[in-house]
Amino acid sequence: MMKQTVLPEIEPVSYDQAVAQLGMTSAEADNHRLMIEALIVVARTEAEAATDRVLITQTWQASFDCLSTPLKLARQSVQSVASITYVDVDGATQTLAADQYRLTGWDNSEIIPAYGVTWPTPRGDADCVTVTWVAGYGDDVEDVPAPIRQWILVRLATLFEHREEVVAGTIVSPIKALDSLLSPYKVISV
Repeated sequence: MMKQTVLPEIEPVSYDQAVAQLGMTSAEADNHRLMIEALIVVARTEAEAATDRVLITQTWQASFDCLSTPLKLARQSVQSVASITYVDVDGATQTLAADQYRLTGWDNSEIIPAYGVTWPTPRGDADCVTVTWVAGYGDDVEDVPAPIRQWILVRLATLFEHREEVVAGTIVSPIKALDSLLSPYKVISV
C-alpha cells in the first residue's frame, strides 16, 4: 500500500501562468478561479502518473510485508528516506537506524542494507514494514523541468476547454508532440 502523507506546498505552474495559457483577462479568470486551480492539480497529478515522478517536494509512505532486499520505491525523484519502521518478532514497532541502509539512485530508487549490515527479521505480518520518503524535483516552480511545466499548461487548457467527457459533432485529434514533452522524464523500470 502506498499513500501520500504530505502534499506539495505549491504547484509547478502558477494560477497566473494558467490564466495566460487560457488567454483570459483577469476578470474572466476570476469567474473560473476555483476550476482553474483544481485543473492545475489535476494536470500535475496526470504528469506525475505519466512519468512516475513526484514534481514538487512531497512525502510518501509505503508498506511492505518484509525487509527484503531491495525495498523498491514507487514515485521517483526521491530526495531522502525519512524513516523505515518495522514490527519486530515480539510485536513492538522499531525504527531502522539511518546507518543501517542506503538509498540508491534518483531514478528507480531502492533502499538496500548499508555495507556489511544484515537487516533484522520483522514479524511475518502483512504490511509490517513502513517506509516514509521525501520526493520531488524541489520546492520551487523553477526546479521542475520546463517541458513538464509546459505539458501541464497545455493539458490544463485542454481540460478547461473540454469540460465534458464526450465532445459531440467535433473531430478531435490529440497533439502527438505533446507527450514528447514528458518522454525524457519518464521513469523506466529496470
